[in-house]
Amino acid sequence: MDAGNYNRLVKEFSKNLESMKEDFNNITSRPYVDDERLEDIAKNISNDMYRLNNLKLGLVETCKFYEGFEQLSRDYGSFRTELDLNYSKFDKVS
Repeated sequence: MDAGNYNRLVKEFSKNLESMKEDFNNITSRPYVDDERLEDIAKNISNDMYRLNNLKLGLVETCKFYEGFEQLSRDYGSFRTELDLNYSKFDKVS
């Protein structure tokens, strides 16, 4: 992997995460939450985390690429935890 490819991927994952957070905030600001949209966000988080884990395979843990992907994984994991913790609190409509 070269620096250009790495930077492109980090930008893509960061943009995806921010977009999902915005969607989550928009969804949860309403009186009733669309269950399908929450499930879509959860699925997208899982898909991106899977991709990040695959990108980390074969990289040395001290490599800056690994460290960057690991930080993104932690960010995605924190957001997933927030989603899971709050999921049952929402009044849902499907």
